[in-house]
Amino acid sequence: FTGGVPVNATYTDYADDRSVLEMTGDLKPLLIHIKPFKYEKPVGQDGAASLKASLSKGVLKTIEGLQISAPNLSLKDARLTFAPMNGKTAELAGGVLPSATIGRTQVKADFEVTPKNLLKVSASGSVFDAYPFMQGDDQQSAVESEKPKNPLTMMISLSAGQMLTGEDLSLGKTKLYLETDADGDMTRLEMDSVAGVGDIYLRFKPDATGKRSFRLEAADAGATLKAFDLYDQVRGGKILISGEPRAGTLRGDIVGTAQMENFTIVKAPALAKLLSIMSLTGLGELLNNQGLAFSKLESDF
Repeated sequence: FTGGVPVNATYTDYADDRSVLEMTGDLKPLLIHIKPFKYEKPVGQDGAASLKASLSKGVLKTIEGLQISAPNLSLKDARLTFAPMNGKTAELAGGVLPSATIGRTQVKADFEVTPKNLLKVSASGSVFDAYPFMQGDDQQSAVESEKPKNPLTMMISLSAGQMLTGEDLSLGKTKLYLETDADGDMTRLEMDSVAGVGDIYLRFKPDATGKRSFRLEAADAGATLKAFDLYDQVRGGKILISGEPRAGTLRGDIVGTAQMENFTIVKAPALAKLLSIMSLTGLGELLNNQGLAFSKLESDF
């Protein structure tokens, strides 16, 4: 959050060292930036917020009834809890978000921040937009975020009726579990989902020795490759990709094999050019119509 917010506030002090702050605010002059979701509300766009904060001896304990409304951003009746640090200040310790909208994401969630800086999140909803997370950090925003002084490790569980993977790309019913370290690097990823007419099974996790292996199985290879915006000229087929770090390393680059079976290629310019060079004109015409069927593709990576 960057900027000042005009507020109407009512502060009530009680005899037993309790106090309550009820507040409404105009978010129009505020810049709101949520980096992981690549969301920004620029200064000048309408927005409003309200909350009720409870304090004990001047130290924040809870925020209840937190409401935020702005373009493509909404929180309804959220509750946040705080833990005292030194008797004078408080640190966010957890919360419940019964209804949250961030961009195209629509979920409910609860979270906890442990004393060891571990963030645990459990979320579920009709739509989760994974596309901003898949794009990386190459896009510059109006706010340059600094590296946090006390970085969090994360454990995130998600269940979504639909997972968006692009502007017009998506997966079906998805369950996902993710762990990251304090540097923000992914250390574990487990996902079960649906692409096209087949299931997706993905595992990237350490074994008993700490070696991180990778395995992806998809019953509809074409739909899976398209959903992740990798290639859109495959129809059908099954795909299996598996690998692990080179011998003697636990967390190095993954080395393995990729296999795809019983699939069809359609309208692929590079393959059509190759067939033309080989004077296989009949096959080129086949490729541009119903497609060219393959029994197997295999490659090391």
